Amino acid sequence: MNNDRINMPLVMSLREAGHLTPDPLHLGLCTDARGALLGADGVASPTLFTLGPSRRPAYFESTAIPELRLQAAALAMELAKLLSCGR
Repeated sequence: MNNDRINMPLVMSLREAGHLTPDPLHLGLCTDARGALLGADGVASPTLFTLGPSRRPAYFESTAIPELRLQAAALAMELAKLLSCGR
């Protein structure tokens, strides 16, 4: 997944702002263990997350339904935790 070739405005904007960092093999994006995007500075975003094929550098099987289900459940718990802290 070479995100340099994606011409969607959101992806282009995030890439130009330095919020998306491709992994060295261009399999997907660099993320932390929670799925937070790592910016060009290597710092995990507090608000931008991903799951699925874009996480293939860390979880190569990110296209199979069981793995996607686990990633989605973990991300939902993480977001719920973040939202409850913001109250």
